[in-house]
Amino acid sequence: PADAPAADVPAGAVATDAPAVEEATDAPPTAEVLPVVGALVKVGKGSEWTVTGVEDRGQTLDSGNQFIDSLTTSGRFILVSATTKNVGDDADYITTPKIVDSQGREFDSKTEAMFIIDDVQKCILEKLNPGLEKACAWVYEVPADATALKLRLAAGLFGDPVMVDPGQ
Repeated sequence: PADAPAADVPAGAVATDAPAVEEATDAPPTAEVLPVVGALVKVGKGSEWTVTGVEDRGQTLDSGNQFIDSLTTSGRFILVSATTKNVGDDADYITTPKIVDSQGREFDSKTEAMFIIDDVQKCILEKLNPGLEKACAWVYEVPADATALKLRLAAGLFGDPVMVDPGQ
């Protein structure tokens, strides 16, 4: 019995009225499920985002222009494209997302790289009026050992961020 002194239970005996113990499974602990590329994400009170693409561009960004030098890195360049819509009542700044890796390091976009890639819609400290939507893209330089990358989106300059899983 459960209330019997320990001396009354023979060594090696198994108590039959003990509570059941859950078996361990191979499933990892439940992790927060993040929005992914293509998902519409509400950020703050007045902003909606859709990350439309994430592309690993490798170690070299070729300018394709004889007057502009190509860029190289010991890490890799990541191109992120997104649309953002101001669903609020006031004009607000389009805030450049950050990339965060598994080590908690945060990476800002590399402004000079954005001017090398022709098809990039530049959104640098730009205000977006209510009801309007804009497609933007940013280039990031991250170290070769950066893994489990996440995008941190924010609304305006002081909004609460939302993390997005870019699948990288």
